[in-house]
Amino acid sequence: MAFLKKYGKQLIIIILITTIIVVIGIVLYYKYAFFYKLNNIYVFIKPLNENISTITADSSNKFILKAEVKNKLGEPVPGIPISFNIDNNIGVLNLSNTKTNEFGEILVTYIPPDAITGSTYVSINESESNVREEKIFNDIKITITAKISSKPNILSKLTFSIFNKIKLFASPQNYNKNDIDKVFNNGKEEYKSAKYNFKLIQVPVVLVHGYQSTSDIFSNMSTYLSNLGFDIIPFDYNSLEGVIPGANNLKNFLADQTRIFLEKGIQVKRFDIIAHSMGGVISRFYSVSKDYIEFNNIRKLIFISTPHKGSHLAPIGAQYFNDQGVRDMMPESDLYKKMFPQMINKGLNPNIQTANIIGQFDEVVSIESASLFEWGIDTIIFNLGENKFNVDSLLDGTISQNAIHKVILNNKKVYEKLVFMLTEPLKYPSKIK
Repeated sequence: MAFLKKYGKQLIIIILITTIIVVIGIVLYYKYAFFYKLNNIYVFIKPLNENISTITADSSNKFILKAEVKNKLGEPVPGIPISFNIDNNIGVLNLSNTKTNEFGEILVTYIPPDAITGSTYVSINESESNVREEKIFNDIKITITAKISSKPNILSKLTFSIFNKIKLFASPQNYNKNDIDKVFNNGKEEYKSAKYNFKLIQVPVVLVHGYQSTSDIFSNMSTYLSNLGFDIIPFDYNSLEGVIPGANNLKNFLADQTRIFLEKGIQVKRFDIIAHSMGGVISRFYSVSKDYIEFNNIRKLIFISTPHKGSHLAPIGAQYFNDQGVRDMMPESDLYKKMFPQMINKGLNPNIQTANIIGQFDEVVSIESASLFEWGIDTIIFNLGENKFNVDSLLDGTISQNAIHKVILNNKKVYEKLVFMLTEPLKYPSKIK
C-alpha cells in the first residue's frame, strides 16, 4: 500500500503511456499492412508506358512495370509485401523493393531473354552425333503476376474483429461487395493477385544492301527468315553518295523504326543487322561513330562479303564511275587509312555481337580484305563454287548475277547459319588499345 501511495501516480502515468503506445502501434501495424485485411485493399499492375503491349527478346530491352496497392477509398497503402512471378518462366524479374513505398507502389523490371527458341535433338544413328533442330518462336505470351497474401493468426483475427466492430477504417457507403477483387484461398494462405499480359517477339532484323544495289537483293533471304518468325526490315539508300551519307541515313532509319514500333505498342531497344558488301562498311561506320553512342541501338552486326579493308575492284571502278561510293571502297581511301583507325575501338564496336561471312571465291572481296582478325572475329567461309568474272561484269552496273558475291545471298546453308547467329550469342570484338 505504501508503494502505491508513493508511486501510484507515476505507475498510472506509465500504464497510460504504455497503453497509448500499444494502441498506436497496433493501429499503425494494421494500417501499414502487417494486419491488413485483403477485402479492404486492391492490387494493380501495369507498365509505366501503358501503350506498350509487346517487347523484343533483348536483355537490354528492360520493361518496367508498376504494382500499386490501394484501399477502398483509392488511397495508396504503404508497407504491403508483394510477391511477383512470371507465369511461364521466360525472362527474369528485378524488384526495386519487397514492400510498397509511401505511394503504395513497387517498381518491377522485366528482363527478357536474348532469343525465344526451342530445341529438339534428333539422333540420326548410333555412329553419328545428335543433330540439333531449332524451332524459332515469335509472339510469345508473357504473364507477370503481382500477389499479396495474408496468413491470419489469432492476434490478427482478434485485431480484425475489434477494428471492424469499432469501424476504425470505415468504407464508403456506396461500396458494393461484388466490386471487390476475389480473395483466393489455396489452403495455406489467402491472397489477391493482379496480372499483366504482354507479348515477346524476336529482335527485328534490318537488311543493308551493297554498292549499286537495292534491298531486292535480299528477297529470298527475307522470305526464309520471315517464315521462321523474324521481323525483316529492308533498308534502302543511295550507295553512290558514299559511306558517310549512308551511315547517317542508317542512323535516322533506325531511329524512325524505333518510333514506328512504339506507335504500334512495341518496345524495341536494339536491332540486328545483316549487311552485305558496302552495306557492311556503312553499318560498321555508324556503329563506331559518335552518333551511335547516343542511340546504342544495334545488338548484332552480321557482315556478309564486306570489304573491311577495301575492294581490289574499286580502283578499277573508279576509272569508270565518278561517285563517292566506289572511291570509299578503295583500299587506300581516307575511310580505311584515316577515319576508321580514329573511331571507337579503331573501327569495330566491342559492345556489339559480331559475325563475319564470305564466299571462298568471292570476286569482289578477298578473304584477306573481309577479315576482322585484329578484333578476334573469325571469318566463316562458304564454298559456293567458282565463277568466272571479268571487268565487263563490273561495268554493266550490277556485276554478273551468278557471281559468288551475290550467290551467297541465295544459299540455304548461309540462311541456316544466319538463323543460328540470330538466336545464339555471338562473339564481341576484342578491345584494341
